[in-house]
Amino acid sequence: MKRKNGLFAFGVLLLIGISISISSCEKKDPPVPDPEASSIQSASGNSQSAEVGQVLTNPIEVVVKDKDGKVFSGTTVSFAVTEGSVSPATAKTDASGKAKTSWTLGSTEGTQTLIVTAFKADGTTKLTGSPITFTATATQKKATSIELVDGEDQTADAGTVLANSIKILVKDQNGDAFAGAAVNFAVTEGSVSSASEITDANGNASVSWTLGSTVGTQALTVTAFKADGTTALTGSPITVNATALVKEAASIELISGGDQSGMVQTTLAEDIIFIVKDANGDPFPGAQVNLSLTEGSVLQNAIGTNAEGHATTKWTLGPTEGTQTLSVTAFKADGTSPLTGSPIVINATGTGLVAQRISIQGGGDQTGKANSPLLYPILIRCTGYSNRIEGQTVYFDVTEGSVSPVSGLTDADGFVSATWTLGPTVGTQTLTVTSFEPDGTTHLDYSPLLVNATVEAGNETGTVTDIDGNVYQTVKIGEQIWMAENLKVTHFPDGTAITKVTGDTDWAALSTTDNAYCW
Repeated sequence: MKRKNGLFAFGVLLLIGISISISSCEKKDPPVPDPEASSIQSASGNSQSAEVGQVLTNPIEVVVKDKDGKVFSGTTVSFAVTEGSVSPATAKTDASGKAKTSWTLGSTEGTQTLIVTAFKADGTTKLTGSPITFTATATQKKATSIELVDGEDQTADAGTVLANSIKILVKDQNGDAFAGAAVNFAVTEGSVSSASEITDANGNASVSWTLGSTVGTQALTVTAFKADGTTALTGSPITVNATALVKEAASIELISGGDQSGMVQTTLAEDIIFIVKDANGDPFPGAQVNLSLTEGSVLQNAIGTNAEGHATTKWTLGPTEGTQTLSVTAFKADGTSPLTGSPIVINATGTGLVAQRISIQGGGDQTGKANSPLLYPILIRCTGYSNRIEGQTVYFDVTEGSVSPVSGLTDADGFVSATWTLGPTVGTQTLTVTSFEPDGTTHLDYSPLLVNATVEAGNETGTVTDIDGNVYQTVKIGEQIWMAENLKVTHFPDGTAITKVTGDTDWAALSTTDNAYCW
């Protein structure tokens, strides 16, 4: 039984081994490698032409394929130019294996180059055909012709600006607007806003034209040249005509400055401004406006109106309080017919003089001794514009020491002064000067006014008082304080009287420890 069992077991193992051996000998297909980008080639966009700085009409396009010649997607392609720009600079190939970019040419005329590169999956091995070079030709844009766009055959009064600007257009050889061309404008009389203008991005250049004084036809000439500076553009020169009409002043009116009030003998705050207009209601330049006063003064007795038709003056009132009058007259070209609105009578009210500001006229920044008056008085002046103000109250105040008087009235020349006795503190001491407008609360300009003085170290003086009430001056010598007067006390600090000796015999009889005094 044991032997049979042994053979049975061996037979089973043999069958299992055969089964395993048969299974391991089954045939399998080899693995299929993943496809890989292999080559790159130009698809379209080479050898184009465009003006410098412009985008090429067609994009630059390449195609990537694998080793079997099938299109390959997902490969990164780089585009680079030495000048100009590309967009995008890198792109992945699409499902058709293509990648493309837009190329904007640089500013150099002639051949320009774009380089395309692409690599295999390892990022270092270039695809077959990489790099690819594309070329394009950049052509120079040139101004070739000029034409009038707007501004012909206008009419306006002589000496005035035409309503519409003179506008021209410069084109290139393709008939497109040309930017950057110099265009010259010239008139035989009158003026233009600019003698030369550069065409903008739309190829336009324009100026405003102010007619001259001659009635009738006036002309403006426009010229422009090619890059050589001597060959005229097609259409150059252009002559633009305009008609100048007779212009005459018709009316005058006050714009501002009426019914003011101010201190007598001062200039009113607001300018007096008039405007002269023509029959159309437009401002009239060059008209003469005449001014006359009952008192006071103006800048000029006769003023010409400016380009806006304005005549402006400043009015300084006379010395009389109350109403003062300015009369304004203007005439037509015949010199005798008054303009509508002429004469204009303007009233102003003169008020009494009041103080406007205070100032220090003397005594500032002195150096003195403590507890002593300064050498020079503090001199203050009150003025109203350019006038001296008499009777103005001025206040003086110090933080230490004293000042006399503490307030005073200005004299006929606007002056008031005070004596300043310094306090004991070494260093800077300050006196404050104040004065107010008639309302009693509004400070004059520069009020409060601070005046400084300096007490120098070593110049200090002071006082001490004894038990009897005698006051003694002191002085500083070095770092010590000394009495500057003899002692006059007759009692000890506790109030006990000190013995008074009246004769030499009694004095001689005193011992060295006795206390006494004598005169």
